[in-house]
Amino acid sequence: MITFLIPTAKELSNTQSIEKTTLPLAKKTKELIDEMSSFSVDKLQKGYKIKEEAAKTEKQRWELLAQRQNQSFPALSLFNGLMYRHINRDNLSSIERQFLNKHVFITSSLYGIIPALFPIAPHRLDFHNAFKIHDKRLSQLWREDYDHFAAQQDTIVSLLSSEFESVFSPNISAKFIRVKFYEEKEGQLKSHSTISKKGRGDLLTQILTKQIQTLDELRAISFEGYTYSVEKSTPKELIYLKKGN
Repeated sequence: MITFLIPTAKELSNTQSIEKTTLPLAKKTKELIDEMSSFSVDKLQKGYKIKEEAAKTEKQRWELLAQRQNQSFPALSLFNGLMYRHINRDNLSSIERQFLNKHVFITSSLYGIIPALFPIAPHRLDFHNAFKIHDKRLSQLWREDYDHFAAQQDTIVSLLSSEFESVFSPNISAKFIRVKFYEEKEGQLKSHSTISKKGRGDLLTQILTKQIQTLDELRAISFEGYTYSVEKSTPKELIYLKKGN
């Protein structure tokens, strides 16, 4: 059985259109929120590398989180980066929702590794931020949890960026199967951040629609002009090509 891992996104959706929900917070998430809410505006400004006014806004948000006054929303609906905008997330059937919560997990610097529809509050935090919690960087804080999750899975297909994969111990992430997307133009293969993010979202839509649960099924699908390349793929790296003019 395949487990798909995807990253969070900095951009968030308009929450007015998202159904509100809630679940109890994990102990480590509570501790992280309590610690972040205790930071001064100056410390937040330096850690985020943002202006003072923006840091004041984040200070207020963390304090509300600490008071448990923030509303929560399904993570897959809340994040709205380019990859997420290419995932068909609207009007999900009960079968699709079950599939997402069983096979697709989001790697978060605040909540850990969570099912795709797990309810979370809007927040600003990623593994590049220079914050320390109990003298640990965020990646160090979560590594044991990330490794434990990965050890329980049969097969992990990583749709993560290097920022999120680096949280896992190297011996753990070395077992992941990675997916890459290339566009062929004038005989040259091209790939960049935009191609990768769109490709991940479009691929996830097909995974969800077709309820993909094996690597053979994953290799067989085509989407948005992409097809699996037998010649360029390896057992640990699946390559999808889109041929241009």
